[in-house]
Amino acid sequence: MPLGYTHNIRSRFRYIRPAELPRIKTLLGNFKRFRALVDRCVDLSVKLANRQTELLRASTPDQS
Repeated sequence: MPLGYTHNIRSRFRYIRPAELPRIKTLLGNFKRFRALVDRCVDLSVKLANRQTELLRASTPDQS
């Protein structure tokens, strides 16, 4: 079974033997969960930064 992925902006393909498939599926599941957690962390960090900016602007007089 071929496994395709992109790493460092390059597409790559590897052949996975049927006996290796259960282990690879576990690894892929773990990686998908990791990516979801990283995406969530980035989303929350952006929201936090935006909120901190809003609070800072609200507490600082406008000097236009």
